[in-house]
Amino acid sequence: MSDTTPETPAASTPKLPPAGGGPRHKVSLILLAAFLLLAAGGVAFYWMKTRPQATRRAPKGRAVLVDVQTVRASKETLLVDAMGTVVPARATELASRVRGEIIAVDPRFIPGGRFTTKEQLVKVDPKDFELAILQRQAQRKKSKADVAQAASAILQRKADLAKAEAELVLEQGRRSAALGEYELLGEAIKPEDKSLVLREPQLKQAQATCASAKAACQAAAASLDAAKAVHETNGVLLEQARLDLKRTAICTRFNAIIVSRNVNLGSNVSVNSPLASLVGTDQYWVEISIPADELKWIKIPGFNSTTGSAVTVHCGETSPVDASRQGVVTRLMGEIEPQGRMARLLITVDDPLDLKVPVASRRPLILGSYVRVEITAATLDSVVRINRTALRDGKKVWVMTPKKTLEIRDVEILWASDDHVCLSSGLRPGEQLIVSDLGTPVVGLELRVQDGPAEKEVGP
Repeated sequence: MSDTTPETPAASTPKLPPAGGGPRHKVSLILLAAFLLLAAGGVAFYWMKTRPQATRRAPKGRAVLVDVQTVRASKETLLVDAMGTVVPARATELASRVRGEIIAVDPRFIPGGRFTTKEQLVKVDPKDFELAILQRQAQRKKSKADVAQAASAILQRKADLAKAEAELVLEQGRRSAALGEYELLGEAIKPEDKSLVLREPQLKQAQATCASAKAACQAAAASLDAAKAVHETNGVLLEQARLDLKRTAICTRFNAIIVSRNVNLGSNVSVNSPLASLVGTDQYWVEISIPADELKWIKIPGFNSTTGSAVTVHCGETSPVDASRQGVVTRLMGEIEPQGRMARLLITVDDPLDLKVPVASRRPLILGSYVRVEITAATLDSVVRINRTALRDGKKVWVMTPKKTLEIRDVEILWASDDHVCLSSGLRPGEQLIVSDLGTPVVGLELRVQDGPAEKEVGP
């Protein structure tokens, strides 16, 4: 077998067209390419026009579950909460009004000891004052005798005056008779004997005696007045001695409790020596501070009312759980606190130690304790009260509309406390107030309540 291929006769080999072809061939190629391009473009156009399109539809969403409350208008009594300090309404420093040694002390005369009105606390030695009374009584008896003696002297002087006046009248009569005799005798009497005949020396003597008697009466009257004055002075001194004796028993002037004491048995005291500090137990005050703009809601005697608002004072840790006492607003103190710009009020609590009830049931207030008070202030008609937690951003609320969508609304706050606010506008009765929190509160947000559908389509 030979590896060479036998040659094909030249006569049997077909002839190819010349390179580049002829004109007709070129035209055919161009037409074929144009056809293919048009066909591809037509197919592409068809697919572009007839391709499936996705319909834009809102995704299935879940309406947000919220808690709501139905808005209602009501009549609200405002309660002003504040903290205050219990202080005494009456306090005094008890001092001695006499000097001497303390010889008796009541066993209750210790801090915390309680006394009623006119009970004796301590006793000063009365012996010196008893002797002083005896001395003043003796002086008064003597002055009384002096008055009686002066009165007797006046009677004697008046008798002397009456006798002198009678003698003067008699002498005047004798002189008249002598004058008649002198006129009858005429010139028979010497001129130098005329005064003797007319009894002029006797008349002057009678007149001098009468004037002396009058002066003696006046002197006796002055002596009587002096004796009476001394007698009255001795009477005053006697009363002073008796008063000093009475003051040796040092007693309370009002129901009081001992805060501190400065003397004990055997102590020597002088006038105005401090004995003890007392606080009255009939009333205590509670001093509180509140914002000045809340004064308009509170009744304050002498400021905006004749009577004070009622107050509940919670006794705190000094009494059983939730124990409270009743008080009344008494006075607005004179000035605003410079630091916090707070107004200060005085609240009066009667019987602060609760002494009118059995010991086991007492709810006493302790001086200096820090207590919480609730003032029953004004009453508001037809207002909407909501919890403070339902207030958003200070003065907005969230409302669920009838279409169960979120609406954010501004409100007007008439009153605010720590746990609730009263609105004058912004919410209407019957509306649904959202009281739960929302992560992203957006106006129009779909909402649902516990009994509503869990899901709903959003959009068309």
